[in-house]
Amino acid sequence: MGKEPLAPKDVEWANDLLRYLIAHVRGQNVISLLPGRICIALLLKRRLEERGFWWQARIAEAWIHRAQGGEFE
Repeated sequence: MGKEPLAPKDVEWANDLLRYLIAHVRGQNVISLLPGRICIALLLKRRLEERGFWWQARIAEAWIHRAQGGEFE
């Protein structure tokens, strides 16, 4: 059988997680050093990938890359 279509709640969850991830790498959710924020963001990105949310994972990757470049020091 093929994959079932995603429920709107699933997409809403993925978008909420992506918004949290972006705020997290920017340092808006927690007080933490940048390497720690990047580590958590990588874990959240992996969760998006595991659930099949490739678009959100790709956007997360771009934000993580920006953080790795020192943009949010």
